[in-house]
Amino acid sequence: MRSADSEINQLFDPESINALGGGDQALVERLVAGVIQSNRDDLAVLESLLAKEDRMGLAALAHRTKGTAKMINAAVLVDACLSLEASAGHATLAQLRVNGDEFGDLLRRMEAALQACFPGAHGKAM
Repeated sequence: MRSADSEINQLFDPESINALGGGDQALVERLVAGVIQSNRDDLAVLESLLAKEDRMGLAALAHRTKGTAKMINAAVLVDACLSLEASAGHATLAQLRVNGDEFGDLLRRMEAALQACFPGAHGKAM
């Protein structure tokens, strides 16, 4: 469990998420479920945008995701959003794909860590 805790703490701040719920565990689980579902949706959109080489769409996706990442103090995801957003504007297509793949991998890691930390949340709509 130690490595799972380490992964969680690298990806987001569980206390920040709990604070958002104001002590209401059911609310926290709904919020986390919403974040998980949003990440899943973002992952599907990401794959489509990368396939279409849609730079504007990728920048918009990264910008939108960054807001959620800031809400849960997910600094690593904020950084990935900034990298994807910047590379969508000026990077080579190869670099854009690398940043997009890293972003997608991070979304998958976030989902696993959120589910490990908040087992009552399963990615259902808020």
